Amino acid sequence: LFRSDEIYGHFLLYALTLKKHPRRQVAMLIHNVHDWIRPGAAPWTMREQGIRLCRRRILHCLDGLIPIAPFLAQYLCRLFSASPRPSWCVPFYIPNLREPRPITARSDRLRLTIPGGVDPIRRDYDFFFTALAQMSSAALARLDVNFLGIAGDKAERWGLYEKIKVALKRAPGLRFTTHRTFIPAPDFAAALENSDLLLCNLTPFFRRAPNTATEIYGVSKESGIGPLAIEFALPLCAPSWLAL
Repeated sequence: LFRSDEIYGHFLLYALTLKKHPRRQVAMLIHNVHDWIRPGAAPWTMREQGIRLCRRRILHCLDGLIPIAPFLAQYLCRLFSASPRPSWCVPFYIPNLREPRPITARSDRLRLTIPGGVDPIRRDYDFFFTALAQMSSAALARLDVNFLGIAGDKAERWGLYEKIKVALKRAPGLRFTTHRTFIPAPDFAAALENSDLLLCNLTPFFRRAPNTATEIYGVSKESGIGPLAIEFALPLCAPSWLAL
């Protein structure tokens, strides 16, 4: 049995390879169910049409699916209730066997980390800055906030840095960390190992573009923040609607 991660590119190559080896048993990890099973309204671009055609061919050749969360397994069962498809649920978290990095000395400051690229389409930052405005100056003076992801053009257009300036005027002791370039894996891990709390600020719908909802977190898509909290033994503050 050959296990493949969810395919993100080279769809035509995968489809042709599976067709060429019909006797090889293949199961694919899946964590974006709608992209594969219920893609919604057909796009008009030739590229997207080709991707969908290849995905259908790949699904036809697969011997089974491996959902990475129990709620994904349940959702797949509902989608395939008329014609059941073999599936094996494997939890997303797999222990990382890398050597741990040194942890800095603890201080009286609260180190809050918000992992993921700064994207106001898929994440809700307004509630976070509203919550900051309701906190006392003394509490803010002990808070370190790390936006642990690339804060590119989307963040600048949305006004992230202006909001940070406003918050800093109210509480000069408040500290923010942003990243304008890619964060190497060792630096990403070091930031998490030296955090005290993770904050998940996802919106229910995963959107690749405004007004285009493709996946639903906790229903058809798994968020990686739960496994991060497990791997780095961190408390996690997440929306009540999010299945983990």
